Amino acid sequence: MLSQLQQKDKEAALGFYKAIVDKLRSASLARDPAAVRLAVNLIQSFQPPEADEQVYRDLIGIVLESALTSGCANEASEHNYYLCWQIASIFSKLEKYYAPRAAELRRRALDGQSGEGLRAAAFQQVNETIDRGTIDEILALATKYPEMQGRIYWSAMLKAEQSGDVARARQIASDFPDEAQRRSMLAHIEADQKWRSMSDERLAELQQLLSRMRRPEERISFLLQVADQVGGNDRKAALGLLSQAEQLISSIKPGTEQMEGQIRLAMLYCSLKSDRGFAIMESLMPRLNELVAAAAALDGFENSYLRDGEWTMTSAGSIGRLLTDLAQNAGYFTRRDFDRSLTLANQFERPELRLMAELKIAQAVLASQLNPAPMDQTTVGIR
Repeated sequence: MLSQLQQKDKEAALGFYKAIVDKLRSASLARDPAAVRLAVNLIQSFQPPEADEQVYRDLIGIVLESALTSGCANEASEHNYYLCWQIASIFSKLEKYYAPRAAELRRRALDGQSGEGLRAAAFQQVNETIDRGTIDEILALATKYPEMQGRIYWSAMLKAEQSGDVARARQIASDFPDEAQRRSMLAHIEADQKWRSMSDERLAELQQLLSRMRRPEERISFLLQVADQVGGNDRKAALGLLSQAEQLISSIKPGTEQMEGQIRLAMLYCSLKSDRGFAIMESLMPRLNELVAAAAALDGFENSYLRDGEWTMTSAGSIGRLLTDLAQNAGYFTRRDFDRSLTLANQFERPELRLMAELKIAQAVLASQLNPAPMDQTTVGIR
């Protein structure tokens, strides 16, 4: 998206790039893997002359300073491991701009090429290929990393299915060597395809299935899942299912499950290009701020949310899970309306949460630049 923005308005692109770098200045990279990923992606994908030379240099300096301050020149710990591990992938840039200081990290860069670093690099390659590669590129990793064969085949199958190539998805599933997994993959495809279109007969069948479900949470989850599946082919039917789910969500007892349902509902509305998604999230922000304040006041009693007085993005506890869910799915909102996403992020009362939200939005923008494929919406539901 930065590249696209630059083609249309170079000054706006450079301004946005500088704003991201300015946000990263105040981020705690050693404690925030998402901010590290964003910084590393920017270093690797948006370089001079597209990027301003001085701002690019500043960005590299931010990462270098964080790495040195957090002790990456010595031994990585649980607190700085991800940051230190990423040094190997950008060490040549650190060395180019800050050779004397970067020399302290040379051993860390070499460690990233052997032993534990190789295993971490394997996971990184698989993850990046799954996110950005073609189906053939994903499948090619199965021979190279047989220990991750299951994940590789499943990811390739899902990517084929999401692209609309169901025949290819079935072929990938049929080629999987393990019989039990093969049956599971094929069953997934058949179940998924069943609800890709919504005829009157299929809608009647859906309502019958709903009537057999005892718990409203089950009905909500099913409606959200089917709306997600049918949305690409029949937006009107999908919106109708979301409306039905919204009524059910409103009827359940206020609490974590209701808010989880509302957040997932908002995501799906945004994926269908409906402003209802932002309306839902805007109505939830005051309550989210209240929950964050209450969790901070009770920090340490059941869950630990704060470190040195600042909120940490942990998935512990209900509020931690809600915020993590929002952070991981920022792209739903960013793709719908970037400006409203920023406005929404700025409604967080705690400054560190505002910063985290803005970084997630920036990361989603960068991800859309690197991987323009549709988002994976297979996890949308309610627990």
